[in-house]
Amino acid sequence: MPGSGSRLEILLIEDSDTDVRLFEMAMGKARFPANLNVVKDGGEALRYLRREGAAFRAVIPDIIVLDWNLPLVNGVEVLREIRADSDLADIPVIVFTTSKDQEDMIASYELCANCYMTKPSGLREYLKIFDVIEELWLRLTGEIPGD
Repeated sequence: MPGSGSRLEILLIEDSDTDVRLFEMAMGKARFPANLNVVKDGGEALRYLRREGAAFRAVIPDIIVLDWNLPLVNGVEVLREIRADSDLADIPVIVFTTSKDQEDMIASYELCANCYMTKPSGLREYLKIFDVIEELWLRLTGEIPGD
C-alpha cells in the first residue's frame, strides 16, 4: 500500500466546491493528521493517479474519496480504471456521493469499492467520513493513522 509516513495522504475527487470546503473543515477536526489533494473531475483524477502531465510529481494517496457523479469521466469509470491498474488497485476507495440509488451502491461494490457513503448535509455529519477512514485504515494496516 502507498505510505507517506506520519500523515495519511487523501485524494478527494470532487467537483462541488461546497463539498470540498465541508470536507476540509471536517478534516481539520479529524483525530489523525492527513494531507489532502483535490481534483475536480474524473479525467483529472486519472491523470493525477497515473502521474501524467502536470501531475508527474503527484503523491500517490493512501485513501481515495470518490464522488460518483463527476463531470467528463464519472465515478464508475474512475473506479473501474483504478481497479484495473496494478499500481493503483490496492488503494482503498470510499465512494462519497449524493446518490441514494441502490443500483449505484451495488455497482460501486461490484467494482470493489471499500465503502459507499451518502454525503451528509452538515459539518457534524461530515465528521463521520473520518471515522470511516480511520476504521478502514486500521482494518487494512493494523495501524492508527498518524501513529
